[in-house]
Amino acid sequence: KTGAPRCGALAPAFALPDVARAADAAPVRLRAWRQRRPVLLALLPTSAGEQRLAWLRALAYRRADLDEARAVTLAIIGGDLEAVRALWRRADVAFPLLADVTGNTLAAYLGAEDLQEMADLSSGPGEAGG
Repeated sequence: KTGAPRCGALAPAFALPDVARAADAAPVRLRAWRQRRPVLLALLPTSAGEQRLAWLRALAYRRADLDEARAVTLAIIGGDLEAVRALWRRADVAFPLLADVTGNTLAAYLGAEDLQEMADLSSGPGEAGG
């Protein structure tokens, strides 16, 4: 079984585009933050649907607490670039939204089986692929 990383294990590396930046901008890399500040990763797969907007707004609401802890917030969002960019516009948040177009980064953090199970649950009864 391919599961999520264990507590205390080194977080999987990633390099993902920030939808607020120009298309030719360098991707955001975890290693750029790992040694300098605490990092809060918000992992929001496509299967979370409209709940992703609520989570992003809740994180933005708690920004003062995160700033006090000197933590940087990075939201990893499943979906294509344009869909994630549209979500960023709707959420109107100041932290980076990183598009995980392939889903590989979310799978590395959430575990491939757990990610598929969440997708199956969100598709409703009788609609899951398989």
